[in-house]
Amino acid sequence: MSETYETLCGKCSAYLEKIGWKYSVEDGENEKVMRFSVKGNDLDMDCIIKFIAAGTGLTFLSPIPVTFKGDKIFDGLMAINEINKQLGIGSLDFDMETGGVLYNITNFFAGCTLDSDEIFMLLIHLPLEIVDKYNDKLLLLSLGAIDFQEFLNKIS
Repeated sequence: MSETYETLCGKCSAYLEKIGWKYSVEDGENEKVMRFSVKGNDLDMDCIIKFIAAGTGLTFLSPIPVTFKGDKIFDGLMAINEINKQLGIGSLDFDMETGGVLYNITNFFAGCTLDSDEIFMLLIHLPLEIVDKYNDKLLLLSLGAIDFQEFLNKIS
């Protein structure tokens, strides 16, 4: 029997409890939304996992705490492009209106039964490693503390 969004959310909740992380779950009409925050190496990371009722999948989102404004918008666009070239899983999305950045990954489990915590360990920790790797560098670039060439050197 394949997983439903309710069992996916339940198993993910159980994993977060097992590792001692606090979280909240909101029930919507067609989804469950889990929220938690984690302290990275340098910045806090907010995380959202959406479990969609229409399918057996989930979307992991983590807003990067940066905003590119004015003449930094082009640097932000180029930075996101360079990072996305390096990512093997997920992508960074750039909001042209706000200058905000969001890490996004969607996984589907149609026809699967998830019997171990390992999948949730990967679903949570791998995206967090990616966000943690780039968030401070994007922040420095957005603040003008480094220029685009220095940013490229830091992500290489």
